[in-house]
Amino acid sequence: MADFYIQVKNNMAKTSRIIDGDLEIIRFAGEEWISVNLYWQQFKNKIEYTTTEKLAFVIDTDINSFNVDTSISIADKFITSEQDLQWIINGIDTACSQAFLYPDISTRLKVSSAVKGEQLSVDKKTVKPSIEDVDTANSNVLQNYYRKATRNFKRGNQ
Repeated sequence: MADFYIQVKNNMAKTSRIIDGDLEIIRFAGEEWISVNLYWQQFKNKIEYTTTEKLAFVIDTDINSFNVDTSISIADKFITSEQDLQWIINGIDTACSQAFLYPDISTRLKVSSAVKGEQLSVDKKTVKPSIEDVDTANSNVLQNYYRKATRNFKRGNQ
């Protein structure tokens, strides 16, 4: 069982595995973005999908017809906690796209047509990433760092 985040923009798809609430990008032949044509076949080959596996998806798409391949078994629940899923969903710009959850747990999570971030009270000190914490291979380094820092702050793990 595994959780995936799939972002579809302008007929191109980007796939990430959700691990402990973080997005780990999956590259296809070195590329982050691939064409949605034959996407599911490439996806199944890349993750070495077997029919006994059950997968869960968060799909952020600007294409109404983009759906999970019918040959993929959908899990009964996500491995990722609902709080971490909510963090991922809050990062989706639903003004330009739609968010879908497979399995559908949208009744328990806030999936709206406009992203409304919660206001956090933060004291005057500025959180700065140390150079050791920054992975230069990831294009979303700062976003991921601050997402983790904010999540830890909310959990009280300053």
